[in-house]
Amino acid sequence: MLRWILCHRCAADRADPAFSEDALERLRDAAHHLEKATRAKPDLSPVFRFLLLRCNLALAKFQEVAGACEELLATRKTFARYELDDDGADGLVSPLYARLVEAARSAGDIERAISANRRWIEEFPNEPGTLKQLSDLFWLHGDVGNAYDYLRKEVDRNEARGEDTATSMALSFGAVYRGDRKSVV
Repeated sequence: MLRWILCHRCAADRADPAFSEDALERLRDAAHHLEKATRAKPDLSPVFRFLLLRCNLALAKFQEVAGACEELLATRKTFARYELDDDGADGLVSPLYARLVEAARSAGDIERAISANRRWIEEFPNEPGTLKQLSDLFWLHGDVGNAYDYLRKEVDRNEARGEDTATSMALSFGAVYRGDRKSVV
């Protein structure tokens, strides 16, 4: 149970941005040694990969974080072998997708973030906010049509979100862009 809690906290919690330079240096050392250990012995418990993910997140190494999330998602079936019970392993998957999307976006790799977000939606179709997040990613990518479509789907799924002024304005803009005069308020 403690391993699951540690892994979940590494995947789900945001990094504390206020580390001292000394603490950052210790994190760099820890990340270096964890990287060496996981490369030398790939069958180590996933706990070490979660800790490496957390170190890299705190160090703002977003490409490495995204890669670690993808690796953990690809090998999640092996979690049970390391005493992360079946229910616990499932509880780690959605936070890993969230972290992957956030890391890819922070690294400026919007296409990777879109791909990960789509996989997240396929696996967790009712996860709150995933459609809105995909809409935001399409907007960043310059795809206004898809941004509008996914924002519309999010509001259809969660009507309260449509009451937000910014969301309402975005939907109106998207409707004008699409030429859908019926949807413009």
